[in-house]
Amino acid sequence: MKAAGVGIGTLYRHYPSREALLEAAYRSEIEKLCNAASELLEKHPPDVALARFLDRFIDDMLTKPGMIQAIRAVIAAGGTTFNQSFAMIAAAVAPLIAAGKAEGLLRDDVTVDDFISVKGAVATAHPENARRLAVLLLDGLRYRSPTPKPRKVTKQKKAKGAARRSG
Repeated sequence: MKAAGVGIGTLYRHYPSREALLEAAYRSEIEKLCNAASELLEKHPPDVALARFLDRFIDDMLTKPGMIQAIRAVIAAGGTTFNQSFAMIAAAVAPLIAAGKAEGLLRDDVTVDDFISVKGAVATAHPENARRLAVLLLDGLRYRSPTPKPRKVTKQKKAKGAARRSG
């Protein structure tokens, strides 16, 4: 605070608690991330844009481990002061999800809340597992044809079927 020329009184006038200060700092980082969402959608298919958005979140998480640990501690203690940041993320990814569903790249039942849950799971993962978990979870949001693949019929099965029909 000394380096910034801000006294403790000024700090607490603007931020009533440490959690509020942490949320404001986090929100600033999230704002930068969210501003990139539309650019990602212009450059990539919607499912890839969503994956890149999550990659950027992971990059931020890995470069600011102290902030992420503090946020985890606040959330674990029951502090939910991050509603504004979550709302910003939801607003940023909503167009990506809508475009992904419209193009048939994401499942029809995918919601913004699903992505927020994916982001939360990734945020609580060990850093070395975050990207792998992100890929697994995003794959679950992607559209997959419900039509089962045709079964391969072996010569033995053909012979059994022919024997039943003739018998």
